[in-house]
Amino acid sequence: MPDLRDRTLTAADLLAFEPGDKVTLARCDLRGVRARDVDLDGAVLEECLLDGADLTGSRLGGSVWRGGSARGARLERCDLGDARLERVDLSEAVLTGSLLTDA
Repeated sequence: MPDLRDRTLTAADLLAFEPGDKVTLARCDLRGVRARDVDLDGAVLEECLLDGADLTGSRLGGSVWRGGSARGARLERCDLGDARLERVDLSEAVLTGSLLTDA
């Protein structure tokens, strides 16, 4: 179960997660990361910075986002079904074509 805290992460870090991993990211810096088609279903993101990140086509269903920001992030064609977005700044984020059912 990957549990990463207070780290700066790269695309390689995100792409290393396997489908079904229970991922927790706390206070991680992912600003500007380009990691398309990442599988983060059910992940917990606490106070993470994703400003300008490109997660196009990623699977984020059932994920929980608490605090943090994703200003200007590209979340196009992402599966965010059943995601919980609590106090997350999504200003200017691009969500075109994303699944937001029950998010």
